[in-house]
Amino acid sequence: MERIRLLPFIAALIACSTPPAAPGEKLDDGKNYWPAATWRTAAAADAGVDATRLENLLKKIRSKQYAEVHGLVIVKNGYVIAEEYFNGSSAQQAHEMQSVTKSVTSLVMGIAIDQGRFKITDKLLDFFPEYTDIHNMDERKRAITLASALSMQSGINFYEDPYPGSPLDQLNSSHGDWLRIVLDEPMNAAPGVLWQYNSGVVISLGGVIFNSTHINADDFARQAAAVPLGHGPTAEEVAESVVYLASARSVTGATLVIDGGQHLAWQTPDAITKE
Repeated sequence: MERIRLLPFIAALIACSTPPAAPGEKLDDGKNYWPAATWRTAAAADAGVDATRLENLLKKIRSKQYAEVHGLVIVKNGYVIAEEYFNGSSAQQAHEMQSVTKSVTSLVMGIAIDQGRFKITDKLLDFFPEYTDIHNMDERKRAITLASALSMQSGINFYEDPYPGSPLDQLNSSHGDWLRIVLDEPMNAAPGVLWQYNSGVVISLGGVIFNSTHINADDFARQAAAVPLGHGPTAEEVAESVVYLASARSVTGATLVIDGGQHLAWQTPDAITKE
């Protein structure tokens, strides 16, 4: 079985302070490269990227033609060829990552599945026996599996656009039971049939983790993740690294998942299966 080796995102806190490749130096394809304490860097042109077009893009961001950009990091073949921050942001500043946490939740679910806490074929509602009066109940809702929830194919009509009055608007405005809001929404498709972006169902997956482990999802992730750093992560380290994944330091975490952890086979234990 093919496996992914997962580090906690504190391992993603890597700065780009390696001296850049010399101008004109032949760059390798990055297939055998993995950053250590720092990422290596190179000029865009040496990496085969049009430096003029890249600089034009940066100028547009600096002049606020793209006003909402806080940071831009480009990595090609293991070389950081661009890293710049805008609108008062910096590589050291914590940054809300919003729906990036959906991917983190999926990875944590994978760890729990590997530990035998539940199966991907289990029914979502089976984890919430305390909800005996779920609204809009039908056979489709009863059939939702963890697999369909993870793949954004639950069939729950938790729409987000238009935002005013949407389930997401109701959830964000509520100080009550978010799980109730999610589970009460009507179905608009059978599970596994229709892909539709769904922030609410990810919240329900956090509930699955809690009800099956009796630990909050973030605490469970902290306990389960491999830490090849000589010490366990502190709460502060976890908080900083989970909320700030949009710098060059965070590219390590994203690359690790894409890469399958092959470069870390000698450093970390198996933490999650690819499935």
